[in-house]
Amino acid sequence: MSKFDYACTVAASLAYLLLNQQDSCGLVLFDHAIRDQVPPASSPAQVSSIIELIERQRPDHTTDIKMLPAQLADQLRQRGLIILISDLLADADDIVSGLQQLRHGRQDLIVLQVLDHDELTFPFEHNTLFEGLEDPEIRLLTDPQSLRAAYLRVVGDFVSRIRASCVNNRIDYRLLSTRDPLDAALTAFLAARMHQARR
Repeated sequence: MSKFDYACTVAASLAYLLLNQQDSCGLVLFDHAIRDQVPPASSPAQVSSIIELIERQRPDHTTDIKMLPAQLADQLRQRGLIILISDLLADADDIVSGLQQLRHGRQDLIVLQVLDHDELTFPFEHNTLFEGLEDPEIRLLTDPQSLRAAYLRVVGDFVSRIRASCVNNRIDYRLLSTRDPLDAALTAFLAARMHQARR
């Protein structure tokens, strides 16, 4: 499963769980602007509306999380729960700033960072051509073994910074790999969320 497909499945699964609890939920799809959305509702048809919107989308732009708080401001006047599902592969300072703005709006915030298994482990052994997903002009042919240690260090530092920022701002965070069984990932996360709520 690609990152996008995995994230879409997570979003649809969470919508189903929330609606089964008779909670309202909606969906906002964004890159460097809000692209489309399903306003919050608690009707049984809401899951179908969310899935239909997800199925029409494909990632083809860079992401700018900084713009999200301002563009959502009118919709976030009441306190609620925001679940952000993204690979968060953008400038770390911008991500941290965007998360802080969302949290300071008195919203409860859950961050699910979805990364491909290969992004986390960099298993490549032979000369490999890497192509940018959001910018097809970026192409790099290289010996991955010469980059592996430095790459994993940079990714590890990046993930650690995002996780630390979430902890410091009382944001629930979970890193998901596309190799994680979806049911196990969601069950573990929801169990941890319920435990924290009881405390």
